[in-house]
Amino acid sequence: MMRASRSTVLAFTVLATAVAACGDDHASSDGLDDGAIELSLSSVPADAACLRVGIAGARSVTKTFALTPATSPTFMIDRLPAGVAQIDAQAFASACGSIASAVPAYVMEAPAFVRIAPPALASVALRLIQNGRLSVSVDNRTAAHDAVAHLIALGHARIQMLTGHFNASDRAIQRYHGYLDAMRAHALTPMTPIEVPRHTGLTSAHLQAFADPQQRPSALFCSNDLLALAAMRDLRGLGLRVPEDVSVMGFDGIPLGEMMSPVLASAVQPSEQIGEVALRTLVAAIGQTEGSAGPVSQILAHTIRHGGSVRLFS
Repeated sequence: MMRASRSTVLAFTVLATAVAACGDDHASSDGLDDGAIELSLSSVPADAACLRVGIAGARSVTKTFALTPATSPTFMIDRLPAGVAQIDAQAFASACGSIASAVPAYVMEAPAFVRIAPPALASVALRLIQNGRLSVSVDNRTAAHDAVAHLIALGHARIQMLTGHFNASDRAIQRYHGYLDAMRAHALTPMTPIEVPRHTGLTSAHLQAFADPQQRPSALFCSNDLLALAAMRDLRGLGLRVPEDVSVMGFDGIPLGEMMSPVLASAVQPSEQIGEVALRTLVAAIGQTEGSAGPVSQILAHTIRHGGSVRLFS
């Protein structure tokens, strides 16, 4: 059970700018142009070094802020995606003890639904509580960054993420952050992520876009290996070759990926080690006595499997 020794309330306000009068070349005819998200903390956690906030949905916006005791409690995320009349999304936030930490010291108490419908102003209050959960995992954000960086090193610039719904998986959100980190570190423009239910692969609408070489990405980064395998199936159904036409990178490193032809490239988690360490951590937590130092969350190393599903972009 998670217990909070204290809590911090985060007021999350979305400011959507409606389209101006006719004749504005930069205004979207669908009703939403540039906008901003205004965030205000009632107090900045003294033991937190960074705040990660955003919305996750068909249009996603995220940002990380460095925190110091002197930090202003007001933050801004600029430039909401343009070209949509309404955004339905989940608001999320976490605060960490260090910029590099993958385990937040504070987490959201409950998901918060956000509907942005210009020109109305949408707002929702998020409550951060001290994170009392133990976890054993890889650093999902860093592993995703390294997987996308591998694609970039092969010459790919149009890289798109294929993922399950963000509001159903905090791991998918962390991996999306890693994708954004890698793209922005190389001055590349992130593409709008493709969100699909479960491991069903590409939808008919996305398949139509992939049929057009001018619209499709040169590489897909998938939030898990099963989704990557489904995407490879769908691409082949369109007559596209993997990796000659589209490179595919997965995440998890499941053994099935090594049996495929071509072998699935992937960010590999040490699954057996995670299971062993998680079991030891659970046993230690059960046997913890009052006043003694308990077990801590652990981050294990990941690797990148250089499979044949990705190739040099030419």
